[in-house]
Amino acid sequence: SGQVNVASVTTDAPGTVVFDIAGGATGTPSVTTTGVQTYNDAALLGLNTFLTSSTALGHITFNSTVDTHAAAATFRSLEVNTGANTFFGDGGADNVGLTRALLSLLTDAPAAANRGGNTTFNSTGAPTVTTTTFQTYNDAVVLAKDTVLTSTLGGDVTFSSTVTGGFNLGVNTAGATRFGNASGFAAGGVFASVTSGQVNVASVTTDAPGTVV
Repeated sequence: SGQVNVASVTTDAPGTVVFDIAGGATGTPSVTTTGVQTYNDAALLGLNTFLTSSTALGHITFNSTVDTHAAAATFRSLEVNTGANTFFGDGGADNVGLTRALLSLLTDAPAAANRGGNTTFNSTGAPTVTTTTFQTYNDAVVLAKDTVLTSTLGGDVTFSSTVTGGFNLGVNTAGATRFGNASGFAAGGVFASVTSGQVNVASVTTDAPGTVV
């Protein structure tokens, strides 16, 4: 109970926004909008959190940090589904999971009704995103700054669509780093495998152990 279903959500800065409404891919979204969701203050996940916007104008933006809440019993997951774009950071040190890691990060789940657009990383400092388990980006990924994605317990980091931007990409995990799979987006939101030439960035660095697929 207690889910939020409104036209849009905007929070200010400074301060914090705490998500204590459980959500997930098979459950009711924590927050549902038809328009934008803009979180200008630090976001803290008290429970697994599922944010969705149903339109091509419904950008979901995190302009500050995103962390598991210090009071949470364990690490929390974040799922973001929108027909528009998802933004992490507005150019500052707006890291995800740096103070306390997230459990996982998922954008545009294949079964989601609302999907499309891209996920843009625009924060300074490394790592950009820290999770304990997987990170799956089913929409196109855009690098607006050098980006480092880390899974501390060897979760797979999967890019199911294109990766572009004139910046450097680093992936640190003992699991698999996957570029493209059968759940990736093609033009128009149609699912298709990623083909050659769809990763176009300044450089790519992966660590060891683990695999690149």
